[in-house]
Amino acid sequence: MSSLAKRHWFMLAMLAVVIIAFRFPGIGAQGGILRREITINLAIILIFFMQGWMLPTEVLARSALRWKAHLFVQTFIFLFFPLLVLFGDLFWSGYLSGHLRIGFYLLGVLPTTISSAVVFTSQSGGSTGISLVNTTVSNIVGVFITPLWMSLLVTAGSVEIGDLSAVLLKLSKLILVPIIVGQVAHLLSRSIITKIKRPAGLINQFAILYIVFAVFAQSVDSGVWDEQGLQIVIATVVISLVIYGVVNALCLWLIQAFKFTREDRSAVFFCCTQKTMGAGVPLAVSLFGSDPAALGVILLPMMVFHPVHLILGTLWFPYFRKQKSPA
Repeated sequence: MSSLAKRHWFMLAMLAVVIIAFRFPGIGAQGGILRREITINLAIILIFFMQGWMLPTEVLARSALRWKAHLFVQTFIFLFFPLLVLFGDLFWSGYLSGHLRIGFYLLGVLPTTISSAVVFTSQSGGSTGISLVNTTVSNIVGVFITPLWMSLLVTAGSVEIGDLSAVLLKLSKLILVPIIVGQVAHLLSRSIITKIKRPAGLINQFAILYIVFAVFAQSVDSGVWDEQGLQIVIATVVISLVIYGVVNALCLWLIQAFKFTREDRSAVFFCCTQKTMGAGVPLAVSLFGSDPAALGVILLPMMVFHPVHLILGTLWFPYFRKQKSPA
């Protein structure tokens, strides 16, 4: 039991901060002692600085020319996955609130995970270089593609993104600049990277937990959850499981059709079927910060899908280890 809790501590901590936010919303709400209007932006900058700092440039350079796998992964992440969610919306739109539907839209157009896709690929005996390139590329281009997608999808209703150029400028300052500065720090401190990798990862995760707490505290304080019941959580879990199952099936079929090598298959699969919380939470805050009350509901699909792909994704390890390259 203790080993299970240790392995999934982040998901348990995420549940804990949400409960604390519901119990003590005033701490993290607007005007609270944590000064969320300032500290959330600082947390976002810290997250992406750390990601830039830990980014292994050398591995990226060695795998950069594997264009077939890279093109497939980026197309799946930013085209196939969003279109699947949009197709599903035809079936569940009549049962969900507008904010929850926006949450699923956002889930569909997010980049892939930054670390777990690489870890899962490694555990499956796949090409970590392919994973590193695609997780990095998707999170950088996602700064632009995700807002563009959302500007098309959120055209009306109670939530507005605002001026797209202003949003992109804000995201560049909060995400791209810290990544670049972090990469410069990486080049200047290569000798100590391995020693600080674990503490840097923990700092990253705690920054995400803080943002989740502040977002939910604000949504609770504003009363957005007063009319929401357990059914919203159940609906989110069911739809997330359906999305994950369909995405897995489509990705596996396409991997076979494109005849990827054994090493590339697991890398492509895990990059295509996972969605980031590390970049997803900051992107959501940047896109919908003008309506902080709605953010808690918008984040819900992302927060449910994250443990779904982390837990169920481990079941694929034996499958990919047994795979043979196509003739």
